[in-house]
Amino acid sequence: MRVLSIMFLPCGGGGNGRRREFGTLEHHNVVRVQVPFTAIISGAMRKKFAFQDEFPSGCPPADAVARDGIFFACHRESPPSSSDFTTAAQRDAYVGGCECRRRAHSIWSDLKAAQGLLKSYPRRFKYVSRGKVKKIHGVHAPTSARATHHSFWRYEDVAMHEIFTEQL
Repeated sequence: MRVLSIMFLPCGGGGNGRRREFGTLEHHNVVRVQVPFTAIISGAMRKKFAFQDEFPSGCPPADAVARDGIFFACHRESPPSSSDFTTAAQRDAYVGGCECRRRAHSIWSDLKAAQGLLKSYPRRFKYVSRGKVKKIHGVHAPTSARATHHSFWRYEDVAMHEIFTEQL
């Protein structure tokens, strides 16, 4: 049986106006309670990133955050499917580039920038879709080369084509 140990420290100094500071003799006047418990881990702590087993050390980077926002993604099919959202590592592209970013999905914070990709890569992309990326989907960070391009490390239970559903 697992036991949770809880210590209750008094807040005041027994009416004399002094606080009991941890580390003083007075702080030892505590009540210790041990109770059986079952650990409940929040969903965010259990989440595993897609392709996490392939991540190099320090991936995703410290500047990647879980933040809600409207983003845009390019795809070939209408409506988009899972095959439309592959990482550079999955496509074997940008070999020799940052291995962490190769395992991220590309999303854009600016519609015009995403539409520009359609013109640059007409064989690969035909459509742009808007989606609301939520904290529960993963983490993202701006790519240094382009401020509107973001690298997005999704959690493994998240499907990109289920986020980017509003075709423009």
